[in-house]
Amino acid sequence: MTQRTLARRTLLMATIGLAIGPRLVRAQTSESERGPGGLLVATANGSVDLVDAISGATMVSFATAGTPIAAWAGTAPGTAILQTDTELAVLNTNDGSSKPISLAADVGAQILPSSIQFRGSEGIQNMLLGTASSGADTFVVDLRTGERMAVIGLLGVTPPPVQLSNVAIAADDVHLLAWDGRTTWIVDLETRVARVLGTAPFTFSAGFSPDGTRLVYSQQPTRGKTEIRMQTVDGTDDRVLFQSDDILVGLWIPGGERMLLDDRTDSGGTLSIFNPVTERRLELLSYTGATSIVQFAIDGVAALVGIEGASGRDWYWLDLSGDTATATLLTDLQDAVVSPGFAFHADVAVAWMAPTDLVSGRVKGVNLPTGKITTFLQAIESDAEVSQPMIAPFGPGALLTVDSFTEFAVHFLNFTDGSDQAVDLMKGGSAVIAPTGDQFAVIHDLNSGQHATVVYDAHGNEGMTVPGEALAWL
Repeated sequence: MTQRTLARRTLLMATIGLAIGPRLVRAQTSESERGPGGLLVATANGSVDLVDAISGATMVSFATAGTPIAAWAGTAPGTAILQTDTELAVLNTNDGSSKPISLAADVGAQILPSSIQFRGSEGIQNMLLGTASSGADTFVVDLRTGERMAVIGLLGVTPPPVQLSNVAIAADDVHLLAWDGRTTWIVDLETRVARVLGTAPFTFSAGFSPDGTRLVYSQQPTRGKTEIRMQTVDGTDDRVLFQSDDILVGLWIPGGERMLLDDRTDSGGTLSIFNPVTERRLELLSYTGATSIVQFAIDGVAALVGIEGASGRDWYWLDLSGDTATATLLTDLQDAVVSPGFAFHADVAVAWMAPTDLVSGRVKGVNLPTGKITTFLQAIESDAEVSQPMIAPFGPGALLTVDSFTEFAVHFLNFTDGSDQAVDLMKGGSAVIAPTGDQFAVIHDLNSGQHATVVYDAHGNEGMTVPGEALAWL
């Protein structure tokens, strides 16, 4: 691992700084399908511009209502969600249009574009938005029109669920799953007709196949064995895959037919790989404790699994690339906190080992397709605050910040060569990472009250400076 610290530009000698929050954009489309990319910048004149990150040229300019606060990449190529102090809007960088999303101001201010409650969602034109409390404030937004639909209103039940523990849209952009912790509904978004999934009083762990044509779910009858069942999205061809005296959970592995099965007991469980076409089941790992985290590589060749036990948290790397899958205990990640986290698809992960009385804090990176672990940061003292990382969805890079008595810096973690590029900062500011993981940008708060955004490549070489505040990198 190599580290390079980058000095601030002379023109930015002001009270500046950085704060990065959690951010993950799921890789739903390939790089070539994303539409025009660039920095989405809030300018001093009140517009929001899409700016080329190499030349600094403005490609598209959007008139906005209110003061821009944040923006996120949309699931459809070339789209973004813009949050201002007065509205939410869908920005389309392909045609320059801005379409408002009709939401109450207090709800719009709390909206999150990615959430653990949206595990397994693969919608493209239909995007899920919600608040941390979920429930009534979970919406399907049509990125073509800006139309929004409240999920609880689609379920057709009275009274509606108080909370929605998971909501997902299939890859066909038509079918939606919603679970309130006990009952699972499947909704046809075109006809807006809902049906209850399964025949038992308790269903759980429903998920769409990668191609969106089928779904798998678990149900627990009042008496009898727990079942994992599979059916097509229109409800036909429902059949039992497995039965167990214990709890059975199935997760589709990206990019194919296989599923990761978790057969859970009170004290532990067994992970196995199952192909519903060939009906072949391969036992992979017997564990003590409980499965807490499953992160798949984008193409499904590997997974990272966290097991919570009495002695702490263990991490296993699952090689799913061949006919004989294997599980390897990652001793270097004992008790680490890993991002992005549960059931997200990403080829890299960042692990944080907090400092103890005996050991300093460390930041390590995991390359999921290969299982390689890289140490990026070490000797982090107990007074340090380490942010949630920002993971590049299409490339091997991540951003995080370290705030301690001795440093305040944004760190770009380059998984290609194992280097750490650090930009020293004072307080105030933010940062964004390119979707391809080969550039990053730091936004500086100037003493004048304005902002300036400085772009760097993956090796820490400084590029252009953009007047204004970069809200997102599309």
